Amino acid sequence: QGRVTLTVGDETYGDEITKTPEDEEIGEGTRVRAESAWNKPYVPSNFHYVEGTVSDGYVIADEKGNEFVWIPVDGVNVEYKRYYNISRNFVDAPDEEYPEGITSLTENEIVNDAGGFYVGRYEAGIPEGQSTIDGTNETTSNTSGIPVSKKGATVWTYIDYTNANNNAKAYMNNSEVASGLLTGKSWNTMCKWIENSGVNVEYSNTYGNYRDSQAPANVEGYGNKQVAGYSEYWKVKNIYDLAGNCFEWTNDMENDEHLIYGGCFGGYGGGDISFYYNSITSSPYSEPIDATTDYNSFRVQLYVK
Repeated sequence: QGRVTLTVGDETYGDEITKTPEDEEIGEGTRVRAESAWNKPYVPSNFHYVEGTVSDGYVIADEKGNEFVWIPVDGVNVEYKRYYNISRNFVDAPDEEYPEGITSLTENEIVNDAGGFYVGRYEAGIPEGQSTIDGTNETTSNTSGIPVSKKGATVWTYIDYTNANNNAKAYMNNSEVASGLLTGKSWNTMCKWIENSGVNVEYSNTYGNYRDSQAPANVEGYGNKQVAGYSEYWKVKNIYDLAGNCFEWTNDMENDEHLIYGGCFGGYGGGDISFYYNSITSSPYSEPIDATTDYNSFRVQLYVK
C-alpha cells in the first residue's frame, strides 16, 4: 500500500510529515487525498483547524463555531465497514435517506477516496437564534431545523428518526461537503479507530455518562441528561458523549426500524446490559422511525466529496 505526497508551494506533504497540525496547515480547500489523509485531513473551505492531531482527534470548526472531528480510514488499518454485531441482520438505509449525491453503494467509495470523514464533536444541539425548539418535549422538538455541534448546547432530544435524518442532511451540502446522519458503517469505523488506540469500547462507564459511571467519569450530575460537552471526562478522541448521555440515531436498519447507538444516561456502560443496551458498540437496539424520547438524539456526519 503506497503513499503519495502533495506539494503546495515549498512544502511537501505525505510520508515525511513531522510538523504539528498548526505548522503543517496548507489552507482551506486544498485537497489531500486518501494516501496522505492520515497525516493531514482535508479542511473544507470556510472551516478552520481548532486543535488536536489525527491520532488523538483532529478538530475543525465552521464559521459559526460548529466543531467536527476527523475519523481516519485505511491509513490506520481501519476499513470503512461494520465491525460489531455482524451476526445480526443490519442493512443499509434506502438511498433516498442518504445525503444528495450519496448512496449506499457510493458511501464507501467517497469515504475511502477522502481518507476518512468528520463527525460532530458534540451530540446535535437545538438550533440557535430561535425560541420554538427546546429539545425537551415532542410537541416543540420533533420538527425541522439546523442542528449545532457546540459545547454547552441543549442536546436535541424528543426527535424521531425522520426529522433527525433530514436535519442532519440540512446542515450542509455544497461542492466540497455533504452532511448527514451517521451510518452504521460510520459508527462502527469510528469505534474501531478508537478501539485500535487501546480504548475499551465495550465497557465505557469510565468515560461516559451512565447511571453506573465510574471514576473519573462519575462527576457531579452523572446519570442525568446533560448539555453537550458537559464534562471533560466524557470525552474520547476529542469527541464528547459518544458513550452515554443520549442514544444516537443512525441510518442503519434492522427489519423496518433504525438503530441507535452509544448508550444513555439512564442505562449502564459497565457491561450490565440487562436494563438498556449500552456502551459504544454492544448490542445497539432498533426503534420505530416515529419514536420520540428524552434519551434519543443524533450526531452529524460530514462527507468530503
